[in-house]
This record gives sequence, structure tokens and C-alpha cells, in this order.
Amino acid sequence: MKTIVRELAKFTGGMRTDADGNAMPLICASVAYNYDFVRGALRDGVGLSEPDFGGRLPAPPVSAEGLWQYRRVEEGRRDDRLVLFGAGKLYGLSLYGERVWQPLEASFSACPTALNYRLDGEDVLILSSGADSMTVWNGKEPPRRVSDSPEIVSMCVHYERLWAVASDDRDCVFFSTDLDPTNWDLSLSGAGFISMPDERGQMLRVLSYLDDLYVFREYGITRITAYADQTQFSVAHLFTSSGAISGGTVCLCGDRVLFAASDGLYSFDGVETTRILSRVTDGLDASDGTAAFSEGKYYLSCRYDFRDGAGSVPVMLVYDAAEGDCEFFRGTEIRALARIASGGNHGVAAVTAEGRLARLDRSGCVFGVPTHKVWTTPYTDLGRPDRDKALCSLTLFSSKPLTVYVCRDGRADRYELSGGERPSRIRLRGRARRLSVTFESDWYDTYVSHPVLEYAV
Repeated sequence: MKTIVRELAKFTGGMRTDADGNAMPLICASVAYNYDFVRGALRDGVGLSEPDFGGRLPAPPVSAEGLWQYRRVEEGRRDDRLVLFGAGKLYGLSLYGERVWQPLEASFSACPTALNYRLDGEDVLILSSGADSMTVWNGKEPPRRVSDSPEIVSMCVHYERLWAVASDDRDCVFFSTDLDPTNWDLSLSGAGFISMPDERGQMLRVLSYLDDLYVFREYGITRITAYADQTQFSVAHLFTSSGAISGGTVCLCGDRVLFAASDGLYSFDGVETTRILSRVTDGLDASDGTAAFSEGKYYLSCRYDFRDGAGSVPVMLVYDAAEGDCEFFRGTEIRALARIASGGNHGVAAVTAEGRLARLDRSGCVFGVPTHKVWTTPYTDLGRPDRDKALCSLTLFSSKPLTVYVCRDGRADRYELSGGERPSRIRLRGRARRLSVTFESDWYDTYVSHPVLEYAV
């Protein structure tokens, strides 16, 4: 028999579910989550820590459901606020002053959407929900309700008009009077709407992008060219989708828009729509997803089926828009995401399903508790489907304790490594026609590299 020494995994390709194990290179994984693998070794992946943005945020007074940054300048000085929604109420906190959650005199029966706007020479925050009319807050006086506004589920500013999707008429896109997002009086020179009842379905999200307005609908994307004069508005239908688009996942990511549909993830450049990450989206369910973009990465909170017997579980997919890599964070459900910047300190805030605020980091922990990290190699015959392999040893480096499972022809053997400064060598037993190896860790500050398999054929 011939002895073969082979590098079992290179930890650079991420997870793939679109191919049989024998067709997948050993740089990939059949299952992978809570590990960072970009540099060819397994390290701590995404974690959650106490929210600190230029200073620690106090715990919210209620179970949080939504969070937004209100960007504000007062007399030439930054006076940004965080606005939190929970239990039907709004609370504000100063990022440049005393960090105390203060109740605001405004209530909503559903979690609102929020938008920064400059109105009458001052910075304001506009909030509205699909069950409540618009509320405007200038940071000084109590928030005021605009009772005749639509009940808005999505809104954006485009050429000094507020454009909106209303909950009670999803076949229309509404727009406010020029220069006044609080004026919804219909006229040829004021506010109005564009009706589009067709096979592309209801309106989900409006976005100002590349000098035009884009409407993301259930099954398509429509472009509206809309400058100051509403008599010159024009409509063009750009994309029809076979899968239902999830409005909460639509996110402007630099020079493109990313979104999820029931048949995968997509990138839109204003003209063409391209499917991305098809290698991992078989188990994706983003129908109730939410997303944010920061520092070149698209963060998508959704559900995913890893085909490990647990069914569809809450995850966060993190996609590097420049490199095309993605990783999964599993174990804590994320309800909402928001990019927060305070001075030179910026990052992504998360609201957990339990209503707790957090900041995304690379600690591999959730509030100090290490995440459960998994990487499983493809189930492979090592290029010899006709021969059994006599397993000899598996050598690798792990800085911390590590559990290794060697699955051979359906039987799994478990090995516990203590980790340390020297490589660990596992003496294997038995023969295998096909095998896979799983690396599991419940530690932080992990580092696993260069697993080498020795076997005889």
C-alpha cells in the first residue's frame, strides 16, 4: 500500500451547498458558521458585545424593537441622537451629551421606519409606520404628528420630495409637495401618486439611487425618473423576478443595491440584476429579513437551513461586497440592524430578538460567552472512489481546545484536543471509502490551521 500525506483543508473557500462533496475543492466547507476563514485559518467570527459607540450605551428602558441614528447639527456643533422604539414608545439618547434614554412624547402601534431630513433650515427625523401617520422630531420640541400623511412603510428623499410606500395602497407610490415632506395635499404642483397595478406586484421599498428613484416590488424593480416638475415624471420597468423580493433586505451598498428574494441573493447596478452567492443560498429564507451595510459588508439577518437536522434557524449572513466572501453568524436571532457613527467611532448596532442592544464585533462571543463554531469539510472520496483508505493520522494546529469528528462511511469518531503552542496529532483508526472531518470549538481567541491527513491506499 502507498502512504499519502495530504492537506485536508485550506480554510479559504467558505461554505458551499451547490455541489456534491466529491465535486468540491477541499478549500470549501459543507457546513461552516461562527468561524472567520478569510486568511486560510479558522479564527473567531462575528460576535456581539455591549453597545459602545464613542462610549457605552446604557441598557434600554424597554425591550427594544428598532434603533436609528438621528444626525443633527445645532449651532455648528454635532448633536446626534439615537432613537429607540419599544413597547409602542420612542426614546432618545444624545451621542454627544449625557447618555440617558429619555422618553419622547410619541407613540406607534407598529415599529416605524425612520429618515433624516433637513426641514425649514433644521435637521429633523421623520418616522412613520404602516399603522401610524408621520411624526417629525426636531430634537428640541416634542415630536409632532402629521395627521394627513400616508401610513408609510418605506420612504426616501429624492429631489426634495419625500417618496413613500403606504400600507393601505401598495399599488401606488406617493410623493409629497416639493421641499415639504409634511404636505400631502394632492395637486398638479404639489403632492401626488403614481399607480402601477401590474404583474410585478405590490410596492415594498423606495430608494433614491444614481439620480433616479427605484421602486422594489414583490416581483420586480421599477425606475422612476422624477425631477422637480411632476408632469415630466416617467416610469420604466427594469427587472422581473421569479422569486418574491423581501423589502426589508433591500440595501444600498456603495455603488450597487443588494437584496434577497425567495430564490436567492441579488446585486443591482441600476440597469442589470445579477444573482450572487448561489453557492450557499439553497437553504436561505429572507422573507422576514432585515439588512444593513457598513465598511464594505452587507449584513443580512434571516433564516437558514444548514441541513444538519436543526431545520431553518436564525442566522446573520455577512457578505464582503468587494471580495465576494460570506460567512454565517448563528446562535442569536437579530431583529434589527443599524449603522451607527459617533465621531470617529462607527460600526453596526444590532437589536436581538430578546430586545437587547449590541454592537457587532469579531470577538467570537455573544456578550462574553463564546459562540459554538463549526467547520465541516466536504464528504469526499479523496479522488479515489474505487479504493478504501486506511486512515493513519490527522495533524493540525489549534490554539485552544478543539473537538474533531472524523466521519467515515457514515460512522463518526470523536477526538478531543487540548490545544496549545504545538501541533496536535490524532492517531486514526479504521478504513474509509469516503470521509469528512468536522472542527468544533466553544472557545474564544481560536486559531485552527493546516490540518494534514495521512492515509494509505
